[in-house]
Amino acid sequence: MKKRRICVAIITFGLMAMSACGDSTGDGQTAAQILADPSFDRSATFYGETLSMAVLHDFGVAPAIQRYRSLTNRGVDFEVIHFFRGGAPMDIDGARLQLSAQIMAGEAPVLIDSIFIDQRDPRISALLADWIPLMNADPDFNEDDVFINVLNALPVEGRLTEFPRAFTINAVAANTTIPGLPEALAALPAVTISDLMALREEFSTDDAPLYIDRDFNVWFAVRYSIDSFMDFNSRWVDFDSQGFIDFINAARAATNPGSPFEMTAFSSIDYANAQHELTQRYLFQIYAAPVSTKQMFTYELGAGALFLGATPLANLNGEIITFIMEGFLLNASATPMEQALAYDFVQYLITPRGVEGGRFFANHIHREAFRNHTLRDDDGMIANLERLAGLRVAEPIEESLENAYIIMSELGNMPMTTLRFANEAIENFIKDTLRDFHYGLISADQAAQMIQNRVWLVFAEMD
Repeated sequence: MKKRRICVAIITFGLMAMSACGDSTGDGQTAAQILADPSFDRSATFYGETLSMAVLHDFGVAPAIQRYRSLTNRGVDFEVIHFFRGGAPMDIDGARLQLSAQIMAGEAPVLIDSIFIDQRDPRISALLADWIPLMNADPDFNEDDVFINVLNALPVEGRLTEFPRAFTINAVAANTTIPGLPEALAALPAVTISDLMALREEFSTDDAPLYIDRDFNVWFAVRYSIDSFMDFNSRWVDFDSQGFIDFINAARAATNPGSPFEMTAFSSIDYANAQHELTQRYLFQIYAAPVSTKQMFTYELGAGALFLGATPLANLNGEIITFIMEGFLLNASATPMEQALAYDFVQYLITPRGVEGGRFFANHIHREAFRNHTLRDDDGMIANLERLAGLRVAEPIEESLENAYIIMSELGNMPMTTLRFANEAIENFIKDTLRDFHYGLISADQAAQMIQNRVWLVFAEMD
């Protein structure tokens, strides 16, 4: 068998310091004790240390490193492993295998981009450090500075192994060409998949059927509602119930039968025509907020219909699902000093200064950084709306952006959770089985029984 070669670029910032001023052991202190020590001084404590990290691509890390080094009087060096830099082919699976093997061998970098690691693998999660003791020890960490509900949604069995830098949630916009639908959606503080299917029953007809969303299907519905049918910690499984069978039957009925199972890129037709086409087929648009901040603006409608609104999409328990778009894992085999340095650098990375110059397509976890980013229109998106879709923002642009910021801040304050599958094998099997159900190759009863049996088998193997 040929081994896959993963292309990486190793970039070193600064010269390797040879001074003995930096104590890699912290005089026997833990990382939390180093951070809590009243004598802690970033420049003196970390002088002569090197932080190794593995990232998918830059996203503004390089300029942040240079600024952080200036805070430490350039006493800290960095060794950054860039996967897929310079046009190298992207092989996420190969990178995951490589880094997972390094973690288990105790040879991984100190700080790792979370996209590379399946934290649901208990062999891996046991080798990742918990960020919570470091947060608790840090006298400068203030819950009010961040979207704490996002952080609170992430721990598994009381351990936070991924510290997020950016996150997103899904929000729902309503088809404004259907009388009463926008008002019905806006009346809900959060909307579940079951709510969307109920609204479809109310606003769609057999003569002119409308479906939930262009990319909605039974897999989307089950993935978003997984906590209602399975619990990893208690090993409770309820896929072979009538409730699950009814749920997936309703989800398939709410799916455009002509849509492919996998998500597809938008057609090349212009924005206005695309919007008009979608209003003829779909009741809603489900989008990642605030990537589509335009959904939250008030418009003077020009040519073309719109989907407008920002009602958060929640699971069946009413909890908003948050997705981490960029996060970091901490190698538990790193020295206490390396862990303290990694924590301090990550805390800098999330600040307004730390995100400056980066390219982000999600919400910053730090509230001030989030506000600064939301109130800008760097890509000229608003100015392009009239040219592309015949739309004019009814309010001044600054007021529209401020309102969008307020809406997103309120969404970030709502109860949150994450999608919790036991492991990647279970997730992939459920998806593959529902694909067969989507195309009519198996019945709902067969899909339910197959998923129930496989999940039970995986749980038994894990125990």
